Amino acid sequence: MKAPTNARLVLGLIAGVSACAAKPGPTSTTDPVAATPSAQPEDGTLRPLTQAQVKLAHYATGDGLAGFVLDRTATPAKLQIDGEQEIIELTMEEERKGGELTGHYLLAPDGRRHLFLSAEGSLTWFRGRDEARVNSDRAAAALPAATVTGTYVRPRPAYEAIVADLAKIAVRTKNKEVKSEDASDLAKIEKALLAADAAMFVRYQSRGATSFLPKIQPAPANIGGLGYGRSDFVTDEDEVKRHTKITKLGGVVLGYSMPRSQGNHIIVEAASGQEQALADGTPGIIWETDESSATFVALDGGRYHVSLVDTDKGPKIVRGAGPESAWPKPAQDAFFDITFLSALSKVGAVPQSTIDEVTATDDQWNICAQNTWKGADAVIDSGKATVAVLKDWAKKVSKACRKSLDKQETLMVAAIEARAKQRKALFEKAKARVVSVGANK
Repeated sequence: MKAPTNARLVLGLIAGVSACAAKPGPTSTTDPVAATPSAQPEDGTLRPLTQAQVKLAHYATGDGLAGFVLDRTATPAKLQIDGEQEIIELTMEEERKGGELTGHYLLAPDGRRHLFLSAEGSLTWFRGRDEARVNSDRAAAALPAATVTGTYVRPRPAYEAIVADLAKIAVRTKNKEVKSEDASDLAKIEKALLAADAAMFVRYQSRGATSFLPKIQPAPANIGGLGYGRSDFVTDEDEVKRHTKITKLGGVVLGYSMPRSQGNHIIVEAASGQEQALADGTPGIIWETDESSATFVALDGGRYHVSLVDTDKGPKIVRGAGPESAWPKPAQDAFFDITFLSALSKVGAVPQSTIDEVTATDDQWNICAQNTWKGADAVIDSGKATVAVLKDWAKKVSKACRKSLDKQETLMVAAIEARAKQRKALFEKAKARVVSVGANK
């Protein structure tokens, strides 16, 4: 249930006192505000109160048909609903959105929500499927001892136990010198895999989930890769079809440009529908865990972030690598883009010279595209540059700067194939380790 918002802040001003009166008169026992010590101090100062600031009162719904007494003069708070004998102890629980405190729920010992005190001071009452904003309408006597007692303790989510269990066998738990980013380096992954005992091997199960499935990641989330922006015009299908090498790997090479732009780039990306999720039954090890997820590293060195929150239907990780007959082929998701490659270079998983050459080729495309587009300046200045005319110039850019596109394809194909070869070789070594320790069950 969502926390109520936009509370009515002010209950009202306290009844005034005469400017010439030496002291305020006697407090009315029928006025819940005046009956509150903080409502009217002895110095006669008038103060507005919110509903949540009234510690003891009878509250009623707007139509006056239902109500209750809320006693918050001590901890725990107590509640007695009109017409009922039970006096219920209430546990206060914070409600936050985006880290910001929005208020507190008041919960019965069984966890049922009775009230919400907003941070702004309003009070909302929950009864079954209904909820109503309530106001104090009269003073009330303090409630006697509760008849329904107990402090509600929210049960731990099931995923916490799963994460805790996986944390025991994580690489970083067993070796404090290992870093998060080491799960991107195939050499360091190989060392961890070949040192793993039988208890450390696990397997991924998708359990038929269709959304939020883990995909290969180059490095931890705090290590970003290089990303290029796109322009108005892109190479056409004929140009894309020329790059058959990248197509075989599941990708495309696209040259983006536009007139008078200082940022024209080559985008190498997965072809539509080619991105692959982590295959069901993939064996591997746990590199590390956080509060609700795990970093899973496959036997082929693929690195994945697996959320374990949805324990009923979503993906999960179980102990044991499973039988070899159920293992998917290694490096099925071998394709990666420039962002992925540059992230690998940041953690030292590929030579810096590799990404330097890729960015230099992109610079060459940019310069060539700028020079070619200059030929369209006169047409643009004349106001006769229709979309069709500009598309023709974009084709000229593709042809004039084709060498940059071809070179970028060559560089990316070489990087992708080299890492895929390394991953397949690592898989064979890790497979032998799994068998030798008897974890292939």
